[in-house]
Amino acid sequence: MRLAANGIEPDLDSLLFLHVAQRTRAQPAHRGDRAQHQEPPQAGRFDMAALAEITRNSARRCCGQTVLPCRRCLDPAVRTALLAAGQTSFNLGTSNQKFGQVEGRNVRELERYLGGAKGEIGGWKWNAYYQHGISTILSQAANNSIVANYNRATNAVRRPNGSIVCAVNADASTANDDAAWAPLNPFGQVAASDASRAYVFGTAEQEITIKQDVVSGSVSGEPFSTWAGPVSLVLGAEYRKETFNATADALSLANGFFTGNYKGSSGEVSVKETFGEVIVPLLVDKAYAKELSFNGALRYTDYRLSGGVTTWKAGLTWELDGGIRFRGMRSRDIRAPNLNELFQGGQATTTAISDPVTRT
Repeated sequence: MRLAANGIEPDLDSLLFLHVAQRTRAQPAHRGDRAQHQEPPQAGRFDMAALAEITRNSARRCCGQTVLPCRRCLDPAVRTALLAAGQTSFNLGTSNQKFGQVEGRNVRELERYLGGAKGEIGGWKWNAYYQHGISTILSQAANNSIVANYNRATNAVRRPNGSIVCAVNADASTANDDAAWAPLNPFGQVAASDASRAYVFGTAEQEITIKQDVVSGSVSGEPFSTWAGPVSLVLGAEYRKETFNATADALSLANGFFTGNYKGSSGEVSVKETFGEVIVPLLVDKAYAKELSFNGALRYTDYRLSGGVTTWKAGLTWELDGGIRFRGMRSRDIRAPNLNELFQGGQATTTAISDPVTRT
């Protein structure tokens, strides 16, 4: 907090130092409010014990909390030592637990339209279809502090006439004044006012729209037989196109929130595929094999972004009497990146790290 030698007194002196400094010293392992300070040079050393020596005079109301008069919130010797050492401010921290957690919300909507046909020609079965799908994903991080507003709301000062104002509203410039400002006390257990919450907290938001179009067709039949039975064959082709578009709120784009800060992005992928699969019976109704067959498949995939790739599989299926079956397979497989991995914009998040030694 800022210490002033001029006529503007920092009203949050008492808000930040009362009880917080004393409780922090008494309960160092407490996971709630914490206080830190920067020590001045040796000539003006002080510590939190000195800060706790607050004048115990009559209390008054300030910013919704009972506090001691601001002019008496620090021991005069401590204030004098700070100013003499050129220390006009020092840092205090809080986990802001009393304001509640950031609330994550996700809403997903899916639309899918599908049309197809199938039939048989000359012993060959055919199947074809077209599919169009739209997925909409709304992600929100609510009860999320707006960093600039939080900093202004906690930087309250008192004018010589006793009124509490934002520091930027009290300086000589009017260009940076904030008419919507409302004070926020981050310490203690007093709840924030509705005006303070409306000013400090908001909702980071991102909306993602994913569209997919698929055209696919295949034919299947038994073109010939071996000594063990008919050979089954499937041939087909498919075309897929997927688009990705994400939009985010203006504050997130400017990294204005404490967490979330979604980003906009967009992209498109298209894929062409041809494939075939065959099952060839090798043995049937033998003493050591009720059925033995070979299964093989081949697929060629052409990705617009990365080019073509061939995948395959080959294996045997051996079935004994009594329902016992053994299967062995070898294959070459790939995994293409999904739309999020390809195109989703960055996101800034914040997490707490616990020290396993100090448990803080």
